[in-house]
This record gives sequence, C-alpha cells and structure tokens, in this order.
Amino acid sequence: MAIEKVKEYFRGFGMEERIMEFSQSSATVELAAKAAGCEPERIAKTLSFLVDGRTVLVVMAGDARVDNKKFKDYFHTKAKMLSPDEVETRTGHAVGGVCPFGIPADVQVFLDISLKRFKTVFPACGSASSAIELTPGELEKYAGSREWIDVCRGWQPETPFVPETPSESETPSVPEMPSVPEAPSVPEPSKKYLSRMPGGFFIYEADGDEKITYVNENVLKLFRCRDMEAFQALTGGSFRGMVHPGDLERVESEIMAQIASDTYDYVEYRICCQDGTVLWVEDYGRLVEEENGKYYFYVFLVDATEKIRLRKLVNRRDHLQRVLTTLANDVDFDIHCKDCTIDVYGCFEQRFGRPPRKKDFIPFMCENCEKKGEVKLFVHSYPMEEQSFDKEEQDVVMVDGEGNNLWTRCQIAHFKGKDGGFDRKIGRMLDTHEQTMREIYYRQGAEKDCLTGIYNRRSGERLIKRRLKSMEQTTSCMMIMLDVDGFKMLNDTYGHPFGDNILLQVACALQSTFRKNDICARIGGDEFMVFLEDVRDKGVCLKRLQQLVTYTLQDESVEQYNVTLSAGVSYQTGSKLSYEEMYRRADEALYEAKRAGKRSFRVYSENDA
Repeated sequence: MAIEKVKEYFRGFGMEERIMEFSQSSATVELAAKAAGCEPERIAKTLSFLVDGRTVLVVMAGDARVDNKKFKDYFHTKAKMLSPDEVETRTGHAVGGVCPFGIPADVQVFLDISLKRFKTVFPACGSASSAIELTPGELEKYAGSREWIDVCRGWQPETPFVPETPSESETPSVPEMPSVPEAPSVPEPSKKYLSRMPGGFFIYEADGDEKITYVNENVLKLFRCRDMEAFQALTGGSFRGMVHPGDLERVESEIMAQIASDTYDYVEYRICCQDGTVLWVEDYGRLVEEENGKYYFYVFLVDATEKIRLRKLVNRRDHLQRVLTTLANDVDFDIHCKDCTIDVYGCFEQRFGRPPRKKDFIPFMCENCEKKGEVKLFVHSYPMEEQSFDKEEQDVVMVDGEGNNLWTRCQIAHFKGKDGGFDRKIGRMLDTHEQTMREIYYRQGAEKDCLTGIYNRRSGERLIKRRLKSMEQTTSCMMIMLDVDGFKMLNDTYGHPFGDNILLQVACALQSTFRKNDICARIGGDEFMVFLEDVRDKGVCLKRLQQLVTYTLQDESVEQYNVTLSAGVSYQTGSKLSYEEMYRRADEALYEAKRAGKRSFRVYSENDA
C-alpha cells in the first residue's frame, strides 16, 4: 500500500509516529479538515500535472485554486491535470491520498505560497484516511520541493484600490477613469429563446470569484427559486455556490483538466435546491474569451437525476452479476443465431485452465447458426480483484409455504468498508435440496452400521477422538466395551436372522440406557462401544451399566431364550489418556468380566474409584 511507502520514507527521518491515520475518509479537503480537526485552508492538497512530459506535483492550501494564467506564466504551458489512472501510475499514490512523500525520483514537487501563511499544515500520507502535521519549512524539506511558487488564486482577498488623499496645497487633478470591462450581455431576443430551452443556461466568470452574470428562467426553476433574488441568496451569485460542497473540488479539477486541452468541458454534480431537494445535473460548458479580455464559461444545465439513478442501478446490477458469477465460478454464454456470434462471460480460463474455443459452444448452436459460416467468438472475462471481498459459503434451511424444510446453499461476498467493518454483502441462493439430501443419505450410510443404525467402528473412533481433543482437563469421561455372551453359539444354533435380531435389540438397549449425546457404536460382530463425556457422577453411570448387562434380551421365536451381556470400563478425568489407551483398558476389563462368569462388568483397576 502507498501509505506503507510513506511510513517507510518518514521512518528514515524518525518521524513515522507523527503520521495520523483516521477511521473516516480524508479524501477531500472538507473531510480531511474534519478528520484532522483543523480549518479546511490548512489542508495541504496535492494536484498532479503533466508539464513537458514530466510529472509535476503542486502542493497548495485547501482554499486555493490553480490560476491558469499564473500557471502558464510560470511553467510556460497550460495546466493539464493527470487522470486518476495516470496519477497512481506516475506517483504511486491514488487520488484522495496523493502527497509529495515516497514518490518516484523523477517527479518534481513545487509548493505554492498559499501555504506560507500558516504555522502548520496537513498534507496526506498516501491513503485517503491519513495526514501528517508539518510546518511549511518541514514540508519544504521532506517534500524535496524545488521552490516556492505563486500559481494559485482564491486564497488571498483582493485589496481594493484606495487613492492617496491630496494635501491642501495640491490641486487635485481628475484622472481619466479606466474603462471597466463589462460582462457579456445577452440580447433580448436571445433571452426569449433561451427561456424556451428544455434545460438551463447560465454564464459565469472563469476567474476570480466565478461570479454568475446571467441565468435563464429554467435555472431558477431547477433550483426551485421564485426569482433571481432567491437564487442569489441561495448560491451567493457564484458558480461555486451552485455546486454541492461535496462535489466542488472534484468538479473544478475535472473542468480544469478538460479545458487544458480544449475549450469544452462536461461534468456531473449535485445541486442543493431551495426546498432542500438534492438533484444531479449535467453541465455542458465552453470557455470563451470576450472582447473585454476576460474569460467566461457559457454553460447548459440539464436535470440528470433520473438518468444517473438508472445508471447507478445498472452499474450496481452489473457489479452484482460479476460478483455472483465469480462466487459460483460460473460461465455464461449468449448465442446470437441471426449473426452467428457467441458472447462468453465469466472466468472461463480460471475454471478450465485455457481460453474458450468456438467448438466448446457448437453443441448448443442450432443448424441456422452453423449454416451462416464462420462463427465469431467474443470473450468478456471479469477481472474481479480477488482481494476485494471475502467469500463465504454456508448451507441453510429455508421453510417453504407448506412448512417443509428445504436445503439452500448461500454464497456470500463480504465487502469491507473504510472503517474496517462490512458495508455491503452480495449473495446468491442455490437450489441444493436434492443434492444435499443425497449427500446426507450417503454420509449417514457411510457413518452408520447398516444393521443396527448406530455408528460403525470408523465413525465411532473418529467422533470419540474429536471429543477427547476438545475436552477440558476438569471433565471426566468413560469408555464402555460390551459384547453378547455366547453369541457364536446362538448364531450357530438358531441361525443368523436370530443373531441379527439380538444385535438390533442390543443397539436399541444402549440408546435407551444412555444419553442422546453419548456415542454408541458397533465395532464388529457382537461387540459394541459406548463413550460418555462429562460424567458428573460415576456411580450413576455404573448403576445403569449394571442394569443393562443383567437385563434379559429375549427373542419370542426361540422359546423365550435369554441373552445377557458382559462389559469392560475405562475412566479418566481430563484427556491425558488417548483413544487407543482407553480402548485397550476397556478391552482388558471386558476380558476380566468374561473370566468372572459373564453377565457382569469390570472397571479397569488403575482408574477404579
């Protein structure tokens, strides 16, 4: 980032800590003054010009404006401002954070004398939310300024001429009064014609206070003013008073940049009407030199509020579509059958690792397209900046009109604001219900034992390891290993359907005996495992286990044959024992229960309480 370059630059002088970074924007003079807590005129704004192929930065006071005549007299060329893209390319700083620090060596810096009247000033530091307070002398030193120049106007009030009072002995002579240049006049027939125009028309002085010399009735209507007196009170009788304060600096810079190479200019800006309404207008101006030697702007003004609203809406929707296409990694195409052309939109090359080809879309074309001859392919890739937003995907359940739960996958782009939070989120909802239900079905099939419906060995092991990893050191847990007494004999005697029914009854008994969040798994054959987390009373758990192993499982098809269980237990507080070690201890305890006569359980001796 540019501000990092500026920090590095000032670090060399031991001044990095003097750089101020704001939570709000300081991209304009008004915003910078508010952020820095100073007067707007003390903001040292930096404008970028192209002079004889060289990049020139002129640093001036916040209330100063470049005087075209003074600029030309000093630099011997018209003032031609750089475009925003050129500014960043040539200076390394983006518009809003341009400053004379940390810039390429070939960039020349000049300071305007409008800054000398202040004890300290505030230039930017490479970003639209930063500044540093410097004295004019420090600014001259650290900016590497070539010299102080005088190329601005508007910051110094004009001193009226006061003639000397003659002494009594002198005979006052009556000097010849100089001719006062008159503003350009508009003939009455022209005024009548201008009043019938669909838009507004006005004339204002190009220099000085930009005083308005003529407005037609449509300008008054546009500003919702009853008469010229109301318009004068609203705007102060100047062009600067017509423009919304938030747009003024940008508008004057754009006009200056355009008339540097031509006499015509076009700008868009907001105006504040007398009733408080804010409108957007299009300003078509031409710079004209009148016979009196003064320059005036002749301007046509058109209400563009609806046009700009629709354009912003289209741009917003276009950005929305680009973001959604990027989120889904989609490729869209538009086949024009009549002229046999194909337009491809999206990140085709990013998705497929190669540019699109005509033959990729031939299968979707009709016979009429193919008969036309050569197919024309136009690719519209979206150069979405990958770091401009944070991407997130999440599956959510939406309820339809009939109360059914439907799975939806939401893809969301989070756009960060200047304050570090999110100020915009763009998302799309994909219909993934059938796909998600299939995934759940297959996932459950892979996790669950197909006979009993409880977890299989692999899933049980994975879940228990996860519980042990996240368990706190003050939490107690218990692992129980169980198997059916004499199961092989039962299978051999009564058949596999009988044995399957016994295993299913055991699984149901485990689920009804222990809690819902306890993990029950069949780990193979007639062996089962239960893991209990957050065991607050070990005695209660062992009592339930005693009831389980002595409970008689029955199968009515085999003359009320009784089936019993044996179990082994390992117990610990904390997670010092691994899954493997708890498993080994529970298995050894189970073996002890079998040796003791079955239909019982044993707790591994080292952990027995």
